[in-house]
Amino acid sequence: MEQYVIIAIISMFFFGVNAIILKSAKNIDSVTLTLISIVTVAILTLLYWTFFVSKKEFSIQGAGFGILSGIVYSLALVLFVIAIKQGKVSIVSTINALSAGVAVILAVLLLSEKLTAVKIAGVILGILATVLLSL
Repeated sequence: MEQYVIIAIISMFFFGVNAIILKSAKNIDSVTLTLISIVTVAILTLLYWTFFVSKKEFSIQGAGFGILSGIVYSLALVLFVIAIKQGKVSIVSTINALSAGVAVILAVLLLSEKLTAVKIAGVILGILATVLLSL
């Protein structure tokens, strides 16, 4: 198995655990909870970058994509936290996991990746899983 697949599986696990942590947070509004989460991410990422990234690269274009990603991620995270606090984790997390389908479609349209029958089936099964978990 490719190393990036193992890393993605570990990441998926932590995203699932994080949904439970966010839902369990009491006596805190969604935006404050998100802010604390993002500041914690920033601090830990800065520490990791400082001590473990030996080849630090920078470009204006890369920074622009980083800023754009931060804007999109912040919007997604705030909305995710609001949804988690209001709804069921099993439904909200499943809907959120459909972001993989969005990524597949955008990868085909913007990055010229190939759309295979397996990828199409995966997107359809993801939608089906969301519908079934919503019942």
